[in-house]
Amino acid sequence: MVTKLEKQLARAKATIKNLNDKKRKKGTKRGTSTISKISKFGVPIASSIAFVSQVVNKDLPSNFNTLDMKNKFKQITGQLVGNISGFQIYNDISVSKKFNPEGILNKWSGVGVASLLYGFLAPKGFPHKGLAKKLGSSMSLAGVFGGLFDAPNLGAQGVQDQKPNRLSSAPNSDVWGL
Repeated sequence: MVTKLEKQLARAKATIKNLNDKKRKKGTKRGTSTISKISKFGVPIASSIAFVSQVVNKDLPSNFNTLDMKNKFKQITGQLVGNISGFQIYNDISVSKKFNPEGILNKWSGVGVASLLYGFLAPKGFPHKGLAKKLGSSMSLAGVFGGLFDAPNLGAQGVQDQKPNRLSSAPNSDVWGL
């Protein structure tokens, strides 16, 4: 017969075994926080969006926001493939291969470098330094590679430097006798 003491001993052993199992499970449950779940998919998605927007943004038509999803996809894929490879995959979208080494310094590479700096230079105890390093390296690479295939900025090149004459454009220029 099983005595009362043996029953208590069996329950105590079962309790200790359950506690040990919980400790083992707790030790192996790394990386299941909400931020790690988000960053698992968020970092690659964010860097992909940065790359595509850097390569395609200047070449999209002005009515892009009014297009339906099929035509938006067509415009983005046509411009993306065209800017990188030079192949025109759709007949109604004109593209040319672009290579712009000056484009590597852009907003996305700047965001990436800033995030990397936070990851490396932030004092101990600041939150999410590892995630900042991961996001920073991903975003800076997306910015650099996206900038290589970005259209050059023609705003300043096509306009001559015309400085207004301050004296003649002043509202009371006749006061000075000019």
